[in-house]
Amino acid sequence: MRNSDIDLLIVKFLENKISSHEFQLLENQLKKKEIQQYFKEYLKLNYSINLYKPFNSLNNLQQLKKRILKIERHQRRKKARSYLLWAATFLFLFSTTLFLENFAEKLDKSHDVVAPGSTKATLVLEDGVEIHLDNNIQHINNQIVSNGNEIIYKAILSKKPNSNDSFNTLKVPRSGQFNLTLADGTKVRLNSESVLRYPVSFDPSAPREVELVFGEAYFDVSHPSNSNGSVFRVLNNNQVIEVLGTQFNIRCYRDEPFIYTTLKQGEILLKRNNTSKLLKPSQQAVLDIKSDKLTLNHVDVSAELAWLEGYFTFNKKPLSEVLQVLSRWYDVDFILNNGLVSDNLFNGKFSRHQDLDKILELIKETGKIKSYKVEQKKITIK
Repeated sequence: MRNSDIDLLIVKFLENKISSHEFQLLENQLKKKEIQQYFKEYLKLNYSINLYKPFNSLNNLQQLKKRILKIERHQRRKKARSYLLWAATFLFLFSTTLFLENFAEKLDKSHDVVAPGSTKATLVLEDGVEIHLDNNIQHINNQIVSNGNEIIYKAILSKKPNSNDSFNTLKVPRSGQFNLTLADGTKVRLNSESVLRYPVSFDPSAPREVELVFGEAYFDVSHPSNSNGSVFRVLNNNQVIEVLGTQFNIRCYRDEPFIYTTLKQGEILLKRNNTSKLLKPSQQAVLDIKSDKLTLNHVDVSAELAWLEGYFTFNKKPLSEVLQVLSRWYDVDFILNNGLVSDNLFNGKFSRHQDLDKILELIKETGKIKSYKVEQKKITIK
């Protein structure tokens, strides 16, 4: 298994979201010494816990004994060595979970609680009318259906070639995300602080074009056979991404100096002025907006697209970039005090569904920051 797959199993286990099948996979992996060591290093790095700290809770010890005895009854026919290995693995996992539970309870409760983002957006129609969408609002007309979690456009194409169809704009605010299905069946997921402009229907005689004005969006483009063979294009900041049927991600925030285009499946052709690059799966195109330089890199796609699965993943990212990502999802502004080294590299994986103070406390435990103070939507980092 790849480290990214093991990371996901570990995070799911620690958050009590792991299935029995996934637990079996994790258990099998932890029979390997190198994976056990990786597990320990992962926890030290991402959660900053002392794995060997003793427990004083009699209740916790009693729970552990009961579980071990229950396991023993089901393992009598197996070899002693196999049982001991399983029990040791279980003991390690269970004790780690108990520690994390105790650790979480000790988080500083004096801070203002900053809740995670949610599903919400604003739909702007051609005539300028704005419709606010969230979990509690449904919207239906002759072209679209929205249940508050996504917008689905009816699968129709323009009947007249070169017709001037109306355009809609979907705006996702800070601390928001939203799903969209276009009229051709293409699925789009927008991250926080993103704007997408697109036609209500598509001209069958012309390329299907949408514009990612800024932000981050993941595209699962429908096959051209659904649209008379027409190609699909995403326009963004003078670059054009042309595809037939594929899955890719674009990140192009206004406050970032680079545009990142990551291909998960299929092929895409990225055009920028007189330069073009053909991307294969697991490749990422990085455009330096200032110098207009375009480069290709191989990346861990699962890490780059972790936001789709509800996680933040930071692999050797500067602290300044980590805080920038957190600011969008939690809709807060960070203030860095003098002396803080914002370009220190950071590794970590966190759930996007937990309160911000829990993430900041974990970052604090790594030593990357000394302290933080939350005052409504402003957070001072020292």
